[in-house]
Amino acid sequence: MRAEQKIFRDYDIASEALAEQRVLSSKSHFEVLDGLRGVAAIAVMLFHSYDAQGSFHNAGLAVDLFFLLSGFVIAYSNDDRLQRGMPVGEFLLRRLIRLYPMILLGGLAGIALAIVQYEASAVYLYSFRQIVMYGCLTLLLLFYGFNLPLWSLFFELVANIFYALFARHLTGSILALVVVIGLLMVGVGGPLNWANKWFFALGFARVAAGFFGGVLLYKLWKQGSLPSWNGNFIILSAILTALFVLPWEISGWLFLPAFAVMTTIIVLGIGARPSGQDKYCALLGQVSYPLYASHWPVLYTLVELERKLGLTAVHYHFAIVAHCFATLMIAYLAMHFYETPARLYLTRKFAPKIKVPSATIALGH
Repeated sequence: MRAEQKIFRDYDIASEALAEQRVLSSKSHFEVLDGLRGVAAIAVMLFHSYDAQGSFHNAGLAVDLFFLLSGFVIAYSNDDRLQRGMPVGEFLLRRLIRLYPMILLGGLAGIALAIVQYEASAVYLYSFRQIVMYGCLTLLLLFYGFNLPLWSLFFELVANIFYALFARHLTGSILALVVVIGLLMVGVGGPLNWANKWFFALGFARVAAGFFGGVLLYKLWKQGSLPSWNGNFIILSAILTALFVLPWEISGWLFLPAFAVMTTIIVLGIGARPSGQDKYCALLGQVSYPLYASHWPVLYTLVELERKLGLTAVHYHFAIVAHCFATLMIAYLAMHFYETPARLYLTRKFAPKIKVPSATIALGH
């Protein structure tokens, strides 16, 4: 009897896996969007590398591109599931499994760097007690001094919670209203940098406009209301990079046309047809999040090593190239040997199987 039960159980698991595989193979995949995410992550790395802010001082807009991309991709993957009653807790568990391994690694790297600096320097900004306290807050995404780029992930998770709670009620009109309110708040808010005392409050406005703008794009795409423009990855990357390197600061009301440009870039990416560039776009997409979450402590460590080795007089451009290459390689290794295996393990161990009736399978993976 037990042998028969095991056979039937194995058959159910195999059937479920086969059904899920058919869903995955029938789904669209937006390789150009993956590539654009990688380009934006590299721009943020350049923004934080040495004094590269002189060229990439608008690369902070990459965060808004991330929000737009995230809203579209998460809605594409989960909107139908949430509409059919997927528990909010299950959705958030899957989001934590996707995001937290690199938050943990990036946060611990920043904390370790702070401890090393504390031990090596007689005068340091934080006491050891503060390092412990702020370190715990860093891992909860409530303090960013030890790994500055983690600030946007706090707003990402806040947006995920609101999306999961209200997904069934987010009509196109409501989403458009949320996006407009977010854009108006950013418009009156001023500079998009840490010098602005409203910077944290503006994070809510930016994620409202970006993330829910991405969800709106998904709904329009699903309805067939988006234009079917075939975007070329190289051209779209060039336009995006040009936006990041414009010689004047994009903030306040200038954010609105910049947001429109980024939205148009994403629409073109959504409509892109398969090409020989797709495999490179896929690689850029895979490394983008590990790069974003880890580059801050890696770059800081490289600068300190150069100072210790007496290499601070190395030519500026050579140092930038060396830093970027090393940071990209470390991000790739983190993705390959840590982030991907960790996500797969946590998914198998903690995320419950989603049973989707074959008649209702549409979007989502």
